[in-house]
Amino acid sequence: MNPQAHHCFLADDLSGALEVGAVFHGQNRPVRISLRPGPLPEWETGTVLGFDVDSRAKTSSDAYQSVFELAKTLRKEGHPIILKKIDSTMRGWIGQEIQAVLDSECADAVALCPTHPAVGRTVKDGVLLVEGVPVHQTAFKHDPAFPIRCSRVDEITRAQTDASLRHCPLQVVRSSGASLTAWIAETMDSGISILGFDAITEQDLDSIAQATLASGSRILPCGSGAMAAAVGRVLNPRTNGGSGAPEKQSSIGRKRTAFLIGSAHPSSLAQFENLLRARPLTVFRFDPNNPASWSDTLQTSIQVQKDGVIALLPETQGNEKRLAETAEGIQEFFHRFAKTTPPEELPQNWFITGGETARTIIDALSLEYLDIVDELDPGVGVAVSTTPDPIQSDSNHTLITKPGGFGHPYTLINCYDYFSI
Repeated sequence: MNPQAHHCFLADDLSGALEVGAVFHGQNRPVRISLRPGPLPEWETGTVLGFDVDSRAKTSSDAYQSVFELAKTLRKEGHPIILKKIDSTMRGWIGQEIQAVLDSECADAVALCPTHPAVGRTVKDGVLLVEGVPVHQTAFKHDPAFPIRCSRVDEITRAQTDASLRHCPLQVVRSSGASLTAWIAETMDSGISILGFDAITEQDLDSIAQATLASGSRILPCGSGAMAAAVGRVLNPRTNGGSGAPEKQSSIGRKRTAFLIGSAHPSSLAQFENLLRARPLTVFRFDPNNPASWSDTLQTSIQVQKDGVIALLPETQGNEKRLAETAEGIQEFFHRFAKTTPPEELPQNWFITGGETARTIIDALSLEYLDIVDELDPGVGVAVSTTPDPIQSDSNHTLITKPGGFGHPYTLINCYDYFSI
């Protein structure tokens, strides 16, 4: 065992990495997110290392290879992976990434459960529900990259991997610990490599994490930020009953601030409308399918943000046949905003909805690491970038990210106020 080993987790996009990082930060663990592949640096003892593999933006084969190579490197250097973060609505290359972890020999099996009670995602009878509705009947059926066509966890997974899967019903999860332990042992003995679980509450996730991590087998938890919290409670039982998080580090004052609304999820759009009614900011809408019209919007927004908060978001697009083209145009606009704005005029505070948009900004700014400093709501993490030269503190960025469907009606208002402290 490497005496300098760090607990590690892998995420398929940036908002997921920051979500999990915020969970572990709230359990009194320092967390750093690595944004680029490459050699692992030496970090402070006890730091949890998160890796944004950015696999959801890749092809299935590239997603597999990225996870496989990173997992193999971590195993070789003696850093245990304690969680594979996946989307709580099962979007992404979940099967391929599970297969990559298994092929890397970092684990003999995975415990798969996307449940995230705080945002209404649960699994019952093997069916993934969002606020009690099968996920394929919700707004996620219109996702431009990974439209959800069915709601059974096993069917979604088996469509992407040939690995064997067995599902554990809720009554077993909630039975005595001995019964759940026996189910896990029997399933492992039969050669099953994906153990799926029903779960509705955080207590259900705690039972799953406790039983799998104590099983004596190399079973890797695979789930949402709520699964991360359960894993953290098992590994660090002193965190039970409260976050114990360090005092939050708001960075704002009169720094340049921008809200980038890259998610078309109805929840995000409703939250933005609430923000617009409650707080002063200047809104710039752009047509993602008309790049020729972007120049004036970009120039004007850069000027306005010198004296106030701005928001950038795409105009509503009504033609579903152009969803993929529209999504590409949204990211290209945001990339151009971050890449072409003079460094001294860039926002220092960024609020970003959608993991793809967050990654677009990270790439445009050429950031390599983010340190987690706070969590405002479940899934809404706050991170700061740091420069090699601490004197150049003006080059640092504070980022708040939010997956599209997360948050309550006033989440964006809370984020605005955090930036205003």
